[in-house]
Amino acid sequence: MAVLGPRSAFDRLAGCLEVRHGARRTWAWWLLSRAVALWLALGVENTARVLGDVRYYEQNLHLLEPVGLATTMPEYPVAAVGVTLAPWWVAGWTGLPYVVLVFVLGLALDALFTAFLARRAEPGRSRSLVLWLASVPALGGMVYAHFDLVPGVLVAAALATCVARPRVAGAALAVATAIKLWPVILVPAAVAGARRRLELVAAVGVTGLTLVIGSVALDGWARLFSPLSYQADRGLQIESVAASPLMLAWGLHPQPWRIAVSRYQAYEIAGPASGRLLDLTDALVVLVLVATALLARKALTRRGCLDPDALAWVTLAALTGLLVSGKVLSPQYLLWVLPVAAAALALSVDADGALRRWSLLLVLAAVLTQVVFPGLYAGLEGRDWLTPLALVALLTRNGLLVWLAVEAWRRAW
Repeated sequence: MAVLGPRSAFDRLAGCLEVRHGARRTWAWWLLSRAVALWLALGVENTARVLGDVRYYEQNLHLLEPVGLATTMPEYPVAAVGVTLAPWWVAGWTGLPYVVLVFVLGLALDALFTAFLARRAEPGRSRSLVLWLASVPALGGMVYAHFDLVPGVLVAAALATCVARPRVAGAALAVATAIKLWPVILVPAAVAGARRRLELVAAVGVTGLTLVIGSVALDGWARLFSPLSYQADRGLQIESVAASPLMLAWGLHPQPWRIAVSRYQAYEIAGPASGRLLDLTDALVVLVLVATALLARKALTRRGCLDPDALAWVTLAALTGLLVSGKVLSPQYLLWVLPVAAAALALSVDADGALRRWSLLLVLAAVLTQVVFPGLYAGLEGRDWLTPLALVALLTRNGLLVWLAVEAWRRAW
């Protein structure tokens, strides 16, 4: 009997969406997979952990009117606060719970992105749909509990439209940057992938300037830069790649290290070598930014625009580089990459199947992320019988992310 390999399994699942009544099958699978994600979040897993950020948004929005925007979630850009405000306003009009509306709007955005991929799923390219349908249950219901889904989908849409609709792509990138900042590093790659580059640059500039003016008008220059200063002061989050050796050492001999919740609403590890590792993350982030700039220069100086495969690898390299180099690696950060990988599969020829294999391993990293948080997270907050299992899952996930980053950079370069 022939062994069914990852590539053939992926293609067979994609084939299920390409037979007669494919649209019905797609939405049937969407409903089933999203029901699984919601069941995990609200039934099986620790709901208090999954909804922790939603509760945090709700508590801060209650104080928005009396304290003002300057001290309301200063770790996020003004546009991000606007994203969390949308369901808050709807809750005020309808009387529905804020948590319910956050999930409903997340599901609606997810459905729109699924439809977006379905329209671009040419014969033989339904693997992008398979990846996205699998990604949400792989990461769990936390997908809908964080607004990171919004910039992730916007960046994916920009990647998919930069050739045919550069102005739409540029506007999407600018809005995504206003919400979460990190998408700005992908602007050069999108420009390199566009045929009408000036249109994309103009769209980024006009949309971005409009959003900056709006932010300054609402609460001044200080609020514009508060997310950067907030991130700069953070400690070493226990889930980050840089924290891996300390977490392993803590698991073997906990005494010199301390794990506690910081004022940044995250568990951080402190103790011997933590300061040096923080310095290392700063250096690595700078290195990733410089390498991304060099990669962009190489792409922009080529004759013609980047082909879809090259654009996919350049984008994925920049994103995974940021993930593995930073001092913070929250579970929802996988939403930076998962939608982009799905859009990349919709565009890419992927003749050798490398992007499919890479994407399958990314889904595995998402599964391990869910196992760590919320599944085994109690074993990382303090030592108990879950600690060995939690450390194995965390270190395996981080090692897999490092491999994905290295592979993406190798192929991009």
